Amino acid sequence: MKEEKIQTLHPLPNKTGKSISLHKYNTIKDAMLLILKNNGPINFKALASTLRAMALSESDPERQTALAAAVAEIEQRTSGHAN
Repeated sequence: MKEEKIQTLHPLPNKTGKSISLHKYNTIKDAMLLILKNNGPINFKALASTLRAMALSESDPERQTALAAAVAEIEQRTSGHAN
């Protein structure tokens, strides 16, 4: 079965967003909403930490995989950058 993808929007009008897995998008969205609900700081470090915590309590193997992939992608994109 082909993985469902969505096209994200880029904040700059002359740039194109990325096409990402709908499952990964929803996983990151859930983590960001949890951070906002808890009035935490919104940065990549907080997002990665929240995703890791979500993975520890997740029982669905597909969602665990999406959480791990999201953490890995965030860490790859932010390595060497200040959070």
